[in-house]
Amino acid sequence: MNICFWKHEIGIFEVTFLQPIKTPPPEPGFSRAHAVAWDWLPSPDQAIMNTSVSCLHVPSSRPATGIAGLLVAMLVLVGCTPMESGSGASTSAASAPASPAQATQFNSVHFSAPLSVAVDPLLDPTPTEDSPGFLTWSAKDDDNNRVRFMVPAEYYPGGKSLAAPPPADYTAYLEGLASAGVTYSDTKSVSVGGTTVPVMTATTSRAMDGALGCPTIGADQSEGCYGFQPEYALRIAVINLGSIKGVLVWARTDSAQPNQAFLQQFDRMLETVRTR
Repeated sequence: MNICFWKHEIGIFEVTFLQPIKTPPPEPGFSRAHAVAWDWLPSPDQAIMNTSVSCLHVPSSRPATGIAGLLVAMLVLVGCTPMESGSGASTSAASAPASPAQATQFNSVHFSAPLSVAVDPLLDPTPTEDSPGFLTWSAKDDDNNRVRFMVPAEYYPGGKSLAAPPPADYTAYLEGLASAGVTYSDTKSVSVGGTTVPVMTATTSRAMDGALGCPTIGADQSEGCYGFQPEYALRIAVINLGSIKGVLVWARTDSAQPNQAFLQQFDRMLETVRTR
């Protein structure tokens, strides 16, 4: 049989029989191998962690007293001593996984549609802008990934050169852009403040400056307004916040290699939006 000693990297250990072990020890006698390097399987109730393992192949004919002595030798081999009972620490407590990063609750200050939202841990918790028409965050690990809220003051329909007041039905307007070259995918429904709204991923093969809108009247179409661009994939939704209708909310990521985890966090974040 194979007797194995399993040690957590944090220093807590157990002496156990691991069954099944798919391969025997690589050589006779004592051998040490990292759990990742040596193909072994713990029983279902054992947590798989970054561990080290020391095993000994013991012939079934070996006396029990000899096995006990070998186990003691294995403890010496890995340089550990048993933890004293009553020390206040336990294997289960020490091996518990760390708590996942928590979202940060944010309340807008200047945004004209007062809101609260749980900012996902992937984002910097402090927005890069909180103005009456625009609210935006950047991702911690990639400044190219951003989440934006906008109350449009005007827009450039389909990216054309003349500005107009925002459409009465922004969702219908966006869906209509499919005939102008915008491709929508991965559409699903999410609940925002008790109202179900569609959220979808949009890409385009041509620039459509200002097609989403501008946070202020008279903003430059290409520099101060927002639209669809070939280099970006936008995960977008239209929501209502109190008396403010047609608030655009979207996440931006690279269109060639979209960050799916970032787009997924946007869906989660969207469901936490509440009016204040």
